[in-house]
Amino acid sequence: MICLALDILSKLPLINGLNKTAGLLAGLLQGIVVVWVLFLILTVFAGTEGGQKVFQMINDSTFLSVLYNNNMLLKFITNLGQVLLS
Repeated sequence: MICLALDILSKLPLINGLNKTAGLLAGLLQGIVVVWVLFLILTVFAGTEGGQKVFQMINDSTFLSVLYNNNMLLKFITNLGQVLLS
């Protein structure tokens, strides 16, 4: 009974629009986190020839450069490393 009522309620235009917008934002955030994790993995291989080529491609792309330079996961790990080594 409660599921049926919530299903009907979710079809209201305002609730439906908010649900779609929240889903879009959640998906966007999830995608950014996945890209940040991939950047972390790439950072490990930065010293290799292939890693340098990938970083050159990242630097050539404005969008990827912005994503890489604003990588909150990398900043967190870097700061955590500094705290642990102090």
